[in-house]
Amino acid sequence: MADGSEPRVLQVLGASKSTYHYYHPEYRVSTTYCADAFAGKSREWLMAYPWVAYCAPYMGGMSQANCGKCLRMTNSRTASQVIVRIVDMCGHGAIDADYQSAFIPLDTDKGGYAAGHLIVKLEEVAC
Repeated sequence: MADGSEPRVLQVLGASKSTYHYYHPEYRVSTTYCADAFAGKSREWLMAYPWVAYCAPYMGGMSQANCGKCLRMTNSRTASQVIVRIVDMCGHGAIDADYQSAFIPLDTDKGGYAAGHLIVKLEEVAC
């Protein structure tokens, strides 16, 4: 979690492909699928975790109800982990992780970049 403690696992979701997207730290929330759900949230809350677009087949697919939820992504090859916040949706049945703050920390052996994607284990966690 943001305070360094281990997050509580709410549910194990399963495996997914993860590609990457460039969510610049100053990316405007107003352009994401979750813009309405994030109205009134503090900048600190918004930036506490790296951003991802969610379109995996778990949690009933992407909906406004999933906006702001956190996921622990674990690289199936290296076991590297990162906790991310769902802020957007995508259309390819996977996860689009922020390149700088989520994909690179997961891709410790650079195999994901070479392949164009990672295979990750997804868990919904408290955040």
